[in-house]
Amino acid sequence: MRPVRLGDPSLDDIDLQVPPDRLSDFLQHDLRPVLEALSQHDATWDENGIPHGPGRRFTIAGQTVAGFHLFVAEDPADPRPGALVVFGIDVWLNDFPD
Repeated sequence: MRPVRLGDPSLDDIDLQVPPDRLSDFLQHDLRPVLEALSQHDATWDENGIPHGPGRRFTIAGQTVAGFHLFVAEDPADPRPGALVVFGIDVWLNDFPD
């Protein structure tokens, strides 16, 4: 199991983009399963991420939001092998762009 954490910029992204009345559902039903997949299955990182900036972009169709992009990189602050950090999130609440 690899460690995955939400970096401060991604927490700010969530606060700015997800309304308080939808936050709990987004965290539980959308974000959590993706973080679990990244931590438990190497193939999620290796096969599903698209190179983007310093890491990879994951495009996810949401359950409680239209969809979101998760920007993830290897975590330079964590000495454990394979550690990842989410450094950004873009959320579309109602319409996911094509």
